[in-house]
Amino acid sequence: MEETFVHVAKEITSAAGIQSGANLQFLWDPSYQELTIHEILVQRGAERMNRLEPGRFKIIQQETDLDRQIYNGTLSAVLFLEDIRLGDKIEYSYTLRGSNPSLKGRFSETFMAGAGVAVQRRRLRVLWPKDRRLDYSLHGLTIEPELRTHESVTEYVWDMHNLPPVAMEDQLPSWFTPYPWIQMSDYTNWADVVTWASGLFTNTDLDSPEMKMEMANLRHPGANAKETVQSALEFVQKDIRYLGIEFGPNSYHPNAPSTVLHQRFGDCKDKALLLSSLLQGMGYNATPVLVATALGPVLPKLLPAPTDFDHAIVQVVLDGTTYWLDPTRSYQHGPIAQRYLPGYAFGLLVRPGEQALTPIPPPGGDTAETTTIEAFKVGGQKMPATLSVTSTYKGFDAEWMRAVLNVEGRDRLGKSYLNDYAQRYPGIEPTAELVVNDSTDSDTLILRHAYTITNFWMLSPDKQTYRCEFYALGIHSWIMKPTTAIRSMPLGISFPRRRLIETRIELPREFKASDYTNTIAGPAAELNISREVRGPNISLKYDYRTLTDVIPVPFLAKHLASLNQMEAELGYQLKWQNLDAVAGTSQFNWPVFLLATAYAAVFIAGAGMVCRHQCKLVSAAAAAAPPPMDHNSTGLGGWLVAVGIGRFVGLIGILIIIWKSLGSFSLWKWHSLTSPDGMAYQPFWAPLLVSELLGNLSLLILELFVLMLFFQRRRIFPRWFIFLLALSAFLVVTDGIAALSFIKNPSTTMTEKTTENIIRIMIGCIIWIPYMLKSRRVQITFTR
Repeated sequence: MEETFVHVAKEITSAAGIQSGANLQFLWDPSYQELTIHEILVQRGAERMNRLEPGRFKIIQQETDLDRQIYNGTLSAVLFLEDIRLGDKIEYSYTLRGSNPSLKGRFSETFMAGAGVAVQRRRLRVLWPKDRRLDYSLHGLTIEPELRTHESVTEYVWDMHNLPPVAMEDQLPSWFTPYPWIQMSDYTNWADVVTWASGLFTNTDLDSPEMKMEMANLRHPGANAKETVQSALEFVQKDIRYLGIEFGPNSYHPNAPSTVLHQRFGDCKDKALLLSSLLQGMGYNATPVLVATALGPVLPKLLPAPTDFDHAIVQVVLDGTTYWLDPTRSYQHGPIAQRYLPGYAFGLLVRPGEQALTPIPPPGGDTAETTTIEAFKVGGQKMPATLSVTSTYKGFDAEWMRAVLNVEGRDRLGKSYLNDYAQRYPGIEPTAELVVNDSTDSDTLILRHAYTITNFWMLSPDKQTYRCEFYALGIHSWIMKPTTAIRSMPLGISFPRRRLIETRIELPREFKASDYTNTIAGPAAELNISREVRGPNISLKYDYRTLTDVIPVPFLAKHLASLNQMEAELGYQLKWQNLDAVAGTSQFNWPVFLLATAYAAVFIAGAGMVCRHQCKLVSAAAAAAPPPMDHNSTGLGGWLVAVGIGRFVGLIGILIIIWKSLGSFSLWKWHSLTSPDGMAYQPFWAPLLVSELLGNLSLLILELFVLMLFFQRRRIFPRWFIFLLALSAFLVVTDGIAALSFIKNPSTTMTEKTTENIIRIMIGCIIWIPYMLKSRRVQITFTR
């Protein structure tokens, strides 16, 4: 009979030690084990006090796995020691006798060699029959046992001293054990374990009425092999509820399939044997498979033993294609080829002749994927915004969401989403109930929800600008940083995972924004970001995926740095100038005024220099060849009267245009048009307004020069007048084309007015330029 003796001596060195160390707990399975407590002593100084009082024990059936629907039947003998003080030493010993009958006398066990507290001495002694093989392996320690041979047994002794405490770190890979440990097993190889398991996973009731009836129900007319297997899988997943009653032999031995059909519940091994038996009975190649949910990647490094495994699935081979199916996953949909299976890495097929572990393909990169499309329609500064959200879950993510809906319900899930968005938008309210579309043809689930957001534009503390923010919250929840950043242990992350978020923003006007792309690639995850700007519409796309399930310690700093970069890229902000605040500030735009003044001064000086130079040249030419004289056509008469009146009208018109445009150069209006966060900002307003102002100043100065030359009857008047007409035509045409090009969807009135101005100036040029060049009155009038 297997027997385990445990002797513990510990000293209370802190107040926390009193809280935890004074409560003793002894666990055993009464279906096959017997617990004997030999002594419980408390030593205080030189006094040793016996605290082994059977009447003070509490026997508790402490089901620690009830949340997983597992009943293991383990009992706890609990004793709460009284009057324990700092410095007391507690010493106790007990013996457990018996072994699980399902193991059939075979042995495999693990022993922890470290703890979260310092251990002065830990001694492990194993007595093993001399004529039987026993293997051991060391994990995290290098201390070999001392071997002693006796008459009928071999003695293994590990005597360890001054073991330092092991500080547990968070987010460890499932397969990583932080404490040093020793594994022992008398199984020679994996084939030996297969032989043991094959004796348990046997089905002798394929011909039972229950099995025959169920197989008949699963055969649908016209269904192919994949569809029939899918039907059988869904029957076991959904109609046989998960419930594990793992007392004694039941912890390893599955129930007969007919029993499981009758009781309509079972644990993983019950369901795996039932599914494989149904499929075998219908002529398909199906085999139960033992897997280690936490230890999969390191399973080949362990000693062969039944205790390595904690789960069972099924392998099905159809037309040369292998499918790995988990009959306990009750929230799966779609064809068997799309069914998600975690990264178990290795499995042990339970059928005679198997010699080794079988690799299990890792899940594909798209087997756990969520895509979310957020559509914002944003109003003015004090207007609400609307938000519609569509999330598509695939593979494992779809399973997970179905489980959440099953546990929480649609209403609670809708409130959960509302609270998530309320972290960013306090004024958010739902406008419709959460809509769930769940496909049975594929492992895909779609959620739709919609909201209105008041106070979407948030006023800054200085009341100068409004701002709104967009944040990929769904990705931020996956970018998990460990609590322990400076580590000595590897970091585990969820893999594979992919999260895509597209935020579509429809704005009330264009903002200063540009296209942008970036990729942040760390050792374990990658984030692709893109921003696309099309007028008042902006699209933000984020694509996050994990690349591995573990980060070794040397790569941790780089991993954390990449996570910080990713977090910084998840937010996007728009600013909009508060027009009310700007309107209350100074209205005089000094920068534009100084620019206009400097330009006018330079233009006047340049025009004056050109005019004087031309006058000298004309005077020299007139002395050499005097102009013709005709007293009947001399003087500012004839059509020149119209020219003179036109110049006065032109001068007044330019002054009116400049006066009307001054409103655009008031400080608040200028900022609203030209500042990126201004209310009416467009990138072309600044160059267009400045060019119009300088052009009008040029025309104003030229009009004054032309009038002066006109009344002085200077010979250079015609060429200056022609230059004025040509410049006017150029400015009117270019300004009109620019305005119609920059302004999207210009009004009909604006288009008609621009066309009218261009036609009028062109007609003026056609009439007056030839007149200035050919008229005899012009030649004999402007002679000075």
